[in-house]
Amino acid sequence: MEHIINSLKISIMTILLSSIFVSCSTRESNHLMVKEPWSDGMVLQQNSSTLICGRSKPSSNVYIITSWDKKRYRTAAEESGVWRLHIDTPSASYAKRNIIVKSKGEILCIKNILVGEVWIAGGQSNMEMPLAGYFDSPVEGYEELLTLPNMEDKVRMFTVGVTESFEPLYDVAKTEGWKGACSQTLPQMSAVAFFFAYTLSEKLDIPIGIISLARGGSIVESWLPKEILQEYDYEPLDEKSILESSEWGRPYVLYNGMQRCVAGYTARGFIWYQGCSNVRKSDGYADKLTRMVSLWRNDWGDKDESMPFYQVEILPYQYGNSDRGTIKRDAQHLAAKQIPNGGIVVTDDLAYPHERTNVHPSNKRPIGRRLAYLALNRDYGFNTINCYSPEATDAWVEGDMVFVKLTNAWNGLDRWEGIKGLEISGADGIFYPVSEALYDWDHILKIKSEKVKKPVEVRYCYRDFAPGNLHNTVGLPVAPFRFVFE
Repeated sequence: MEHIINSLKISIMTILLSSIFVSCSTRESNHLMVKEPWSDGMVLQQNSSTLICGRSKPSSNVYIITSWDKKRYRTAAEESGVWRLHIDTPSASYAKRNIIVKSKGEILCIKNILVGEVWIAGGQSNMEMPLAGYFDSPVEGYEELLTLPNMEDKVRMFTVGVTESFEPLYDVAKTEGWKGACSQTLPQMSAVAFFFAYTLSEKLDIPIGIISLARGGSIVESWLPKEILQEYDYEPLDEKSILESSEWGRPYVLYNGMQRCVAGYTARGFIWYQGCSNVRKSDGYADKLTRMVSLWRNDWGDKDESMPFYQVEILPYQYGNSDRGTIKRDAQHLAAKQIPNGGIVVTDDLAYPHERTNVHPSNKRPIGRRLAYLALNRDYGFNTINCYSPEATDAWVEGDMVFVKLTNAWNGLDRWEGIKGLEISGADGIFYPVSEALYDWDHILKIKSEKVKKPVEVRYCYRDFAPGNLHNTVGLPVAPFRFVFE
């Protein structure tokens, strides 16, 4: 009897969850429509051949007229009614634009369009985390933003609502459309994505559009299609097992339910903040993320893989008595090196001591800014903006002194004393903090611990929760490192 009841419970749950998936299926209509996020208030990528998508009567002609040049475009809908065409966009400005769409006597007008720079922001909860914060997890600087004048034309954001699907969806199932930044909309906007966009807008003085694709608890496998996961022998992939599993970390359903709906919306590049949910599944992470980036770029029509992809290093967090966090950060840095035109921002200095067990740290503004520094330097020609953290490339021992070679610290470091997170161990494996440090003109950090006479290992920020405080002179933190000497 108990077995029957349990089976009945599972069946009911499966039916209910399946109904959610079915309700998100592609909407059928013979009426002229332009799909989200091509809608009122959108930001279009400047100086580009920009994709526009929609639906109309099967095989009907569809015409688009752009207000900025009065140019007329024509395409024909497929038998399914789906149509796609590209329009030419002008240089960025704050001028409000319109687009007229016509087909078979129907006319639509997309209003309040801005032309600027567009970025896709993806990941899990720390990218999803709104400026208003989570319970017991505020965002620093949020209240200050509410006192600023409206920024509705500086930053606009389109947030794709969380939607899971076993099949690729055409239409965005959940969204409130494009929102300009103001005191009413800021609380719901992704904090990292906003600070990134705001920094870009302030420097470039043009509108910045963000399409937010984030889901708390998602693993990288959630953002890959089933076919690729099969190559990794990933399990489970069958619908029944996925429906019966936890709602967190389901494979491929976010790729189908969220990414596919907006793929192809012309953009400059991607920013990505994800990894905490893969801490327990780090094997192959760098390879999977590299595959995901290649796939996403292809979905956006980027055949030569030139769209930048900038990720965020996961912050220090106490995952337990383990080295899972360090392994994950290593995988992230490996992926950043493997991905063409990829990059990563270091965050090991941003967690406060009281955030040891808070996976949603409050210091989101520096993360957004550091991502923007990468974009400004590498994609917008501001070569004098420093965007790279110092990295350790080599280390060796002479007597009781350890020498570490650093890059991206050409003008020195910000401290020689009170360095947190920098440790040396001897043959006993016990780590002691550095008691002496000096950085010379050859870009070599010379360190020692008075308690270690024969160093065997040196490490920096190489524990789950070991926030550091060592920066170059422009405030960018030294990346975590570890060297073992024979």
